[in-house]
Amino acid sequence: MKQTIIMAAFALAMLVIFVSAVMARQESTSANAAQQPRLEQVKGVIEKVDEAKKDIVVKQEKDLKTLYGYIPMVGKEMTLSLDNQAKIAEANKELSFTDLKEGMHVSIEYKKEGNNLIAEAINVNMPETVAR
Repeated sequence: MKQTIIMAAFALAMLVIFVSAVMARQESTSANAAQQPRLEQVKGVIEKVDEAKKDIVVKQEKDLKTLYGYIPMVGKEMTLSLDNQAKIAEANKELSFTDLKEGMHVSIEYKKEGNNLIAEAINVNMPETVAR
């Protein structure tokens, strides 16, 4: 009887230690996730490049799926700022901010900081055509 009580107490203590460790790990994981802002993506066409502010205005494109493929649809305009760490590329070739021009089709990964949209990565793409 005494041995059964000791074994039950030991099992209960091990369970408490295990649950505490799991909960501590979940809290640290969620704290790390809260520190790193989530990146969002947008595809569109550059409408304006402001070299003084290092901003670009992109007219968002949305793809409409049809029987014949995807048709690009025009959406809202978004103003994104770039910092010095932003990566700009076209077909695996690095570009600079001054290489960005109006009319270029781009895919952008960005984060929200307050009311500002900060571009992290810009990929210049060829315009997609509809298969016929």
